[in-house]
Amino acid sequence: MDNEQPHQELVKCVVVGDTAVGKTRLICARACNKHVSLSQLMTTHVPTVWAIDQYRIYKDVLERSWEVVDGVNVSLRLWDTFGDHEKDRRFAYGRSDVVLLCFSITNPISLRHCGAMWYPEIRRFCPNTPILLVGCKNDLRYMYRDETYLNYCKDRSPFIRAPRKSDLVMPDQGRALAHELGIYYYETSVFTYYGVNEVFENAIRAALIARRQQRFWMTNLKRVQRPLIQAPFRPPRPLEPDVVIVNSVFLENMTTLLRQQYFSDMVIICGAKGFPVHRFVMAAACEAFHRLLTTDCVSLSAELARSSSESSMVSSMGEATAGEFNEDTEYLIRQDQAKQMRVWDQIKRRSSCQILPISDNCKRPPDLYREVNHPAIISIRVVKCEKIQHATSQTQTIVTMSKLISQTVMQEIINFVYTGVMDNTAFKQQEIRQAAELLGFHELTKLSQFILDQHLLFDKGFMHQFHTVSLVR
Repeated sequence: MDNEQPHQELVKCVVVGDTAVGKTRLICARACNKHVSLSQLMTTHVPTVWAIDQYRIYKDVLERSWEVVDGVNVSLRLWDTFGDHEKDRRFAYGRSDVVLLCFSITNPISLRHCGAMWYPEIRRFCPNTPILLVGCKNDLRYMYRDETYLNYCKDRSPFIRAPRKSDLVMPDQGRALAHELGIYYYETSVFTYYGVNEVFENAIRAALIARRQQRFWMTNLKRVQRPLIQAPFRPPRPLEPDVVIVNSVFLENMTTLLRQQYFSDMVIICGAKGFPVHRFVMAAACEAFHRLLTTDCVSLSAELARSSSESSMVSSMGEATAGEFNEDTEYLIRQDQAKQMRVWDQIKRRSSCQILPISDNCKRPPDLYREVNHPAIISIRVVKCEKIQHATSQTQTIVTMSKLISQTVMQEIINFVYTGVMDNTAFKQQEIRQAAELLGFHELTKLSQFILDQHLLFDKGFMHQFHTVSLVR
């Protein structure tokens, strides 16, 4: 080994491991100090004997072997070896200062061979030489699902098989084997260049510390540290997603919801006309409906569901046990069934959500009907319908308005709540303001008063903007 400089330590590093674990690539990355692309890694092959004569042939490779570690000038000479177990490698082990025992992150068998086959061989030829366990191809822990990498594997199939998640060796598995053998553990990646320089710097430290124990009189080795712990690997950040901001279709969807009456669960009765609406919309827009639906409607719906379940229970029990009880029990069951039928006759209504008239001979059920102490609202009623067009909920809420709210005004209020506009040809702005104030439509009250004061009756853009701000609040 020629071209050594004075006051320079020469370190021979032997790299061993199974075939195709990445030994030669690791040596090339350190000796040439070059980053390789994914296509180069997948399409080119470097022979194993590459590093044997490079230090004598190429001067630049020899110059890169010079390095300063902890104040010590070192010339690092790398020795590559064959991965076949039957090969004789005693020529490589001779006068070695440190050995890198390599395995592939995507090959658990190569990790097992490190403890079962390679470590005993190293100790047979180099009983006192420091050893470092090195996991190669660290980048495949996150690249095994990369589309570009998988496409390269498909193009070169069947020579290259894409690794699966079950093939990956986790860091704790490598550290466990290193702890068992009493050696240091590192990971490298030629593609990302992670740990390439770090593993060889710590290999030099391990060799110099072993040499310091033999040559304790050498003062230039006293500042050499022990091999350092490797920093955790940080995968590259994924690409930022393309954020596309689409135009809002909220008003269009609300208009469609009003016109086609999808999933309506509430009917507002003004005079002889009913307006199908949605409870959540009216409760969010109107203070009076919010108080009415949150205090009364929940309890009414619960009572309706409970009465329905009790009815089905009594009906099934009566059908299943008829003739199995004594006369008094059967009489009570028949009386309960008759009472339940009268209750359901009272709450049935047509599919168009119009309330059926209650018979004068029957009392109104107290748990399904309540009168409201409000000047604009007369009563609230929860009914169960068998067939309702465009609705999924069979439980419907019926709210009857007083004569203070006309059909035209109620229609304009509902249109504004859903669409944000009002019909300019057929509404009375003063009546709408009074009705909105009475029901607690605060935003509509402010808008109506502002329109009356500023004469912005036909400014639809202003209405849309005001409606949007109100919904955000």
